[in-house]
Amino acid sequence: MATPIDEAANKLQALLPCYGPDHEERRQAAGAGLIVLKQLNVIVGKVKTIGHTGKQINIAVSDGFRQNRVFLDLLGQNWPYVKTVIGEQWEILTDRMSPSELWERLAAVATEHPALAKDILEKADFDSTLRRGANVLLLLSRTDPRSERLVSACISVLAAKNDWHHWYDSVEAASDILADQFRGDPAIQERITDISSENHIPSSVIMPLSLGWRESELLRHLDFGSGPREVGASELYTKYAVASEAKIPQIIEDDLTWARHNRFQVTMMTKPLLSRLRFDPEVASRIFEHLKASLNPSVKASFPRLLAATGEMTPERIDWCREELGRQQSSSSPQIGYDVLEQVPRSVTLCLLESIGETASPGTQLSPEG
Repeated sequence: MATPIDEAANKLQALLPCYGPDHEERRQAAGAGLIVLKQLNVIVGKVKTIGHTGKQINIAVSDGFRQNRVFLDLLGQNWPYVKTVIGEQWEILTDRMSPSELWERLAAVATEHPALAKDILEKADFDSTLRRGANVLLLLSRTDPRSERLVSACISVLAAKNDWHHWYDSVEAASDILADQFRGDPAIQERITDISSENHIPSSVIMPLSLGWRESELLRHLDFGSGPREVGASELYTKYAVASEAKIPQIIEDDLTWARHNRFQVTMMTKPLLSRLRFDPEVASRIFEHLKASLNPSVKASFPRLLAATGEMTPERIDWCREELGRQQSSSSPQIGYDVLEQVPRSVTLCLLESIGETASPGTQLSPEG
């Protein structure tokens, strides 16, 4: 007689393979149920009936750039079991991605799952493509912090040519890690600057220096000109690192005027801006003074969010936000401004409410200098 588990497994198995515009989500849901029931073995050997007929069906961990974090976490929680069932048939968890990409996606949740983390880092030691992935660098920074292994992996990413997919994500991660764990360390600074040459200072050098070594003479001597041009990461990182405290608020306001038209540039702008705010309290004071005098709705939307995200929302600043909330609510036409953190136009009222209730989360804080 079939047990309830057998009946549930049979129902889930009957859903595979499935097709259609949402087939990834449905396969993941069925796969998750089979993992929880410890019945994942029923899919091994099941084949596709449409398209690549006869090939092993897969339950891909992602759909293009979209990742199902809950499904990834479930795989991590049950990793010893999952690995035992699928053996080396990693194609069961992939769909048009390489094994290195699979491990890189799994690295996003591996910190909480030691068995999975161990497997990923062991593979990364012998796979340079995997080792330079942003998620793998972040995993290494949490499992082996301040180690030479970590430094070497980050420096290797910074020194690599920018001719590979997700280069910017990996450089950003490496820059953030080095600044977070080695801020102000002259030996690390030297290893970063050694990547540059007399005639070329790449973005991969400018980005970490701007986050963790903003007093660097190299940054002070950079000149990007003033003519029409496309503003890139090098210029944005340098600008927010070296500009005087008095100039930062107007720089942010000016950048908000074009930010809504290029989300990628907003992303490049946000990291160095938040870093400067976290480690330069005078900038926070200047931003608040600028905010109080401004009529610009994007300033009212973005500046309080920036102060809250960096732990600079003092009682005086909270009081101002409450007063501005009253002004917005009494207005016949409440304002809409650009929220630089959410990267979309939003109600100023909503931004103020979130700022009052928001504190800097552990995942966004950096270590203090010294």
